[in-house]
Amino acid sequence: MTYHNRNHQLFSAILLSLILLLSTNTFACANTIVVESNDSTSSDKQLIDWLRSNGATINEKLEIRHINPDDSTSPKGVFATENIDVGEVICEIPMDLMIHPEGKQDWTSTDCGTIEATYKAMTAEENVMNPYVKHLLSQPKDYLPIFWSKEGFDFLVLMLGFFLPPHASDIDEILQPNLCEAPYNDVEDPMMRHARMLVIARSDYAYMIPFYDMFNHKSKRYHIHHEISYYNIQEEQRAKLVAQRSVQAGEEIYNSYNQCDECESKEYMGTAEILMTYGFVESIPQIWFLYYGRLKFELDWKDEDESTNELVVNFLVTPSKRGLSWLRAELKRLLEFEDLNRKNFGASIPESEWNTIWRYYDAMVLAFTKALESATETSEKVWEPSDAHWYVTGDGKAWDEPIVDVDFEKMAQYLGKYGFSDEL
Repeated sequence: MTYHNRNHQLFSAILLSLILLLSTNTFACANTIVVESNDSTSSDKQLIDWLRSNGATINEKLEIRHINPDDSTSPKGVFATENIDVGEVICEIPMDLMIHPEGKQDWTSTDCGTIEATYKAMTAEENVMNPYVKHLLSQPKDYLPIFWSKEGFDFLVLMLGFFLPPHASDIDEILQPNLCEAPYNDVEDPMMRHARMLVIARSDYAYMIPFYDMFNHKSKRYHIHHEISYYNIQEEQRAKLVAQRSVQAGEEIYNSYNQCDECESKEYMGTAEILMTYGFVESIPQIWFLYYGRLKFELDWKDEDESTNELVVNFLVTPSKRGLSWLRAELKRLLEFEDLNRKNFGASIPESEWNTIWRYYDAMVLAFTKALESATETSEKVWEPSDAHWYVTGDGKAWDEPIVDVDFEKMAQYLGKYGFSDEL
């Protein structure tokens, strides 16, 4: 059965363009939160000099520069100027240069103390010339979807429909609107709002760590190992990163915001959750968690080599016929949504939000199409566990977090609306 009625050659051309768009070379800013509105090379140098003069170690083989050296408006990243060996220190940042709450902290703490500390740091008169505070103040405002305009956010929700991630429950969990006491729960105050957004997007749990937050994201094949992390920052009074892979001169050095060696509590985060939490659409490799269809898969380059220009799907759990029918229906709905809306730019939606929405659309269409093409084996076993415990991997590992309940009657009605059943 075909899952859309478009001309095959046209759709193949569209698919190829999406592959090129989401490649790391042609769309590097997809994995980037270090986006400054002006050329701030001098302020970057001031930050590094300030860190080193106050006891921090920054590897001399590193530089901060624009991802596209010929485009001063492109995002920035951290690059190697010489080869870096496995085990070399990337950076070591003393705790007294970080922004953090007072008292003992652990990974179970809420963001409230860090939001308060960040707000106070950014508004204190004595910090006017602090290079890290200046860096935080220079970051773009409201780039996380939860802080978008109402028009932009509503349009994103309209595109996602009822079933696609990120879901409303994820938004509440990220924003934590009721956990902080006044005035640190006021998202109408521009500076408080900016502090909250920075902490959500850039903190390492309770700590805002200068320089550490300038490494861009890659879900796999990242370079950083946390030798001293948030687990023992207080005991060691510092954070320390070393290279876990060799880095070639000219190569960008990546962290992973969801799959790093200290990211146990973030492993549930896929491409959708990265968008909601960090404000960008990650480029390939990607991980997709589609709860309503109980589909979980990775999208990556063949042999993990982008130069092949060939994408492969690795299902983390064997897909079901019901789940694949649901995915076909969603893909068809998305294509119809594009036909109706993409050419009609709404002036009420900021351009940056509009572009991010369609960037995420492109990622979904590409990933869903490749998943449907790659599903040669099916099993209904994924529906046997409860909604709170269903299989993540082929070895029987269970997912322990409660997820959305699946209404099978509603799903059947939905599939019928788009001309599909739960059969292949």
